[in-house]
Amino acid sequence: MPFQIGASRQQLSGPPPVDNNIYTLQVAGFRPRLSKAGDSLNYNAEFTIINDPALANRKIFASLNTKFFQAIRDFVHATGNVCEVASVSNPETGLDEDVFVLPGMFENADQFPSDPEKWGAYRGPLTNATFKAEVVKTEYQGKIRNEVRCYFCTVPDCATLEPDLKHSQNLVKS
Repeated sequence: MPFQIGASRQQLSGPPPVDNNIYTLQVAGFRPRLSKAGDSLNYNAEFTIINDPALANRKIFASLNTKFFQAIRDFVHATGNVCEVASVSNPETGLDEDVFVLPGMFENADQFPSDPEKWGAYRGPLTNATFKAEVVKTEYQGKIRNEVRCYFCTVPDCATLEPDLKHSQNLVKS
């Protein structure tokens, strides 16, 4: 019997989306890229489902765009960590201001600050972190996919530490 040279459409499209549910996920990594407009950063997080043997090694992806830092803070809090604060220069005012940033760092980010595709591996407290999130099926451009609806905060005494933060209950765009 000859071997198969190509791949079917089904093989190329990957497995079907998982059912709506609350899953325990583990951070598998990040693939940072500039947004299409070039005015923000997508961390492109990759998570693995770890609490369901039938779904072992299934992936869930989240773009985690810096223009919607609420989702990033919710994700970081779900891992039991908090965002770091960095002082950056505001190009409009010329003044330094404190901003929240993802905890940890990417290798080579200091060498290529404006080209995240050249950054190396992420190093920090989110490496292999586990957390709970509600995952739902959504439709995008006619295809069904999975998205994280909400992350469940595990930061002890979160409301006291960050009184201005209100965790989102629905991160999915309608």
